[in-house]
Amino acid sequence: MTATAQGAHGGLSIAWTATGGVSVAAPTQTAVVPTPGVGFSRTSTAALACTADGTVTVTVSAAGVTETAAVSVTCDIAVACDDPLGELAAGDTARSGTISADADCVSEVRGAEQAWRVHYVRRHTFTLAGDATVTVDVGSAATPKLDTWLILFKGRTAEGTPVAQDGHSGPGTDSRIARKLAAGDYTIEATTFFSRAGGDYDLNVNTRYDKQTVITGLVGATKTGSGQVGFARPFTVAPATAQCTPDPDTATVTTGTGSADRTLTASINTPGQLKVTVTCETAGYVAASQTVTLTAQHSQHDPGLVLHGLHRRTAH
Repeated sequence: MTATAQGAHGGLSIAWTATGGVSVAAPTQTAVVPTPGVGFSRTSTAALACTADGTVTVTVSAAGVTETAAVSVTCDIAVACDDPLGELAAGDTARSGTISADADCVSEVRGAEQAWRVHYVRRHTFTLAGDATVTVDVGSAATPKLDTWLILFKGRTAEGTPVAQDGHSGPGTDSRIARKLAAGDYTIEATTFFSRAGGDYDLNVNTRYDKQTVITGLVGATKTGSGQVGFARPFTVAPATAQCTPDPDTATVTTGTGSADRTLTASINTPGQLKVTVTCETAGYVAASQTVTLTAQHSQHDPGLVLHGLHRRTAH
């Protein structure tokens, strides 16, 4: 990362600080040089490292005057042996995987107290859009059944002190962690109870956000007609202050009163079909999205169709 300071005085100094999961290596600075039109300038370069998102602040001082600039840094580091889950939606998110003997996929926590114990792993990073109650289950339906161990870390890393770990809190020899978690990034490490074991496993993550926008009653529809067919699909959003936007914007969402306080409207040429995704957002709440399909079909009888030239005949 590079920062350049300019000013009327030659005593320019540049300092770097970092917060969150970001760190700054020893920066280098160029000499202060005269710069036509601005007075003097100086450039400083620093290398950044991260384990999670954070902020870097650059402070410039000269002749008793100080100015600062802050930059948000998003940490997108690769996690070894990772099958990422992405940003979790409310409800269940499932994966299946195989733990196998891979020297690059070894737990830094499980069995670390004894060098001869090696526990192979698979990892799953995920992001919470808001504070939530999260239940992580790791188990095995394979034969023979894999005896699992589960570790949860804060951030996109599988090092340091875990948030929690568990052996057999799930059914039988399955593992389970249930925790109230703050918004942010996390890493699940699925490993084994016994050293140097391996096999197939199943992962399920159930997410219940503290503040989740909820769409209720919005369903698709099929109508028959000719020409353009109009649709009006009622639904409800909680909290009522949510703002709802349809995609594509050929559809509209209007706000009304009553038990169904919103209506999705669209017109489709017959025959035709339109998929509409409605996204509802509220400050401080996790957004909700729902997709419905609207289908317009030809009527079986089209009044514009007339047959001519047919006469009654008698067969002999």
